[in-house]
Amino acid sequence: MRVFLAACVACATVGTADAQSCAAPQPLPQGGSTSADTCVGIREADTLCAGAFDNPGPNTVFSFFLSVPYHGEFQLASHTIGFVPVMYLSSSAEPCDIAACVASGGIGTPLPVDGLAVGAYRLIVGAASDAPSGSCGVFTLSYDLTAQEPIFADGFDAS
Repeated sequence: MRVFLAACVACATVGTADAQSCAAPQPLPQGGSTSADTCVGIREADTLCAGAFDNPGPNTVFSFFLSVPYHGEFQLASHTIGFVPVMYLSSSAEPCDIAACVASGGIGTPLPVDGLAVGAYRLIVGAASDAPSGSCGVFTLSYDLTAQEPIFADGFDAS
């Protein structure tokens, strides 16, 4: 019985780890998609994107690093009736509540990564800014990202 209870406590702890905070974001998993539940997260700030968007509910926060320019996009799908997720992309150099967003997207509005500079990024998923306070739910984040090959003026790499 004690082993079973210990295992259940461990499972509950892992479930809450899915929704990381801005201070300790979850690395973006390999594989092209991931599902999570914003309800187990925390509300990072009253507003996001340097005050541009209200943040009505808890968030799930991912991080990733671009070592070269990439082509592709992030897409969202909701698995909770009434939950309309949105995503905000910012540099991870500033705190979530004051960081300016470089892009945003939602259901039916993919977030492109084309043209992003090399560097560290944070992707915050939460409820749409016009949602009721406390709105949260289960979502799937899908992504198809391809590294762009450098193009050289002479047609070859001289290094």
